[in-house]
Amino acid sequence: MKRFHHFHWMGVLLSFALTACSGEHVIEGTVVDYDTREPVAGVRVQAHQTGWKITRDSVTWDHTYTFDTVTDQRGKFRLVYDVGNSAKIQVARKGYVPFTHWYEADSTPVLKIKRKNPDHKPVRFGVMRIGVENHQPFGWSFAEGRIAFDPEEADVFPMFGSKTDWNHIRLAVAGGGGLQFVSASELEVDGDYLVYTDRAPRQGYAENLEMNFEEPGGVYFVRTRDGRHYAKFEFDPTRLATEGGTSGYTQGNWALLLMYLHNASGGRYLKYEK
Repeated sequence: MKRFHHFHWMGVLLSFALTACSGEHVIEGTVVDYDTREPVAGVRVQAHQTGWKITRDSVTWDHTYTFDTVTDQRGKFRLVYDVGNSAKIQVARKGYVPFTHWYEADSTPVLKIKRKNPDHKPVRFGVMRIGVENHQPFGWSFAEGRIAFDPEEADVFPMFGSKTDWNHIRLAVAGGGGLQFVSASELEVDGDYLVYTDRAPRQGYAENLEMNFEEPGGVYFVRTRDGRHYAKFEFDPTRLATEGGTSGYTQGNWALLLMYLHNASGGRYLKYEK
């Protein structure tokens, strides 16, 4: 009887596993240089998928499968995988910034990779927090790398339209500060937005801008409150990192976490290389 139950249970697991493995899928695409739009040959294209693995007497629930290929002289690739439907594509080549994004099966993406600058000088980066604490809004000071409850001490300060709706946030600046948003569609890339914006714009800054949680996202450029320094942060509604969640927001303790770069030495140079 025990043997029967053992094989019955393994059979159920095998059935679930076979269901999870949805058959062979293909993603055919092209890899090009972001700045020149020329095809890039010899690029390694991988998909790291997580799925079931069944051995003779055990089941692994989160086994990682790797599928890879290389672009040809025209920058073309054909990636075949048989675990999951959508695939997490990772692109890497020496001299270029790595790129990672999710794509659906049978899609034909054009992946734009950014060439590294051998003379690149590191710019300070980190994670900024904006949100509410005990129902009191707080913003972020880039120079000091801290939250600020006083809008006059913050370079970016959030204004909330409702205590129950954090999907509508308007950002404001103080002093000589300014804000400018460059969308994903303007950048013509699918993700890693910080990589594709090397310098802050000279002009076109506003005193306040609304964050749009219904669009793909992009990069916010910030002229700090002293009017002499610049920063940028990435906003991607599909990959939001928060503290507190919906319940935390309604209870008055919530924060949005955003990756940023800040040039403490002055100037508009904000190049980011992972």
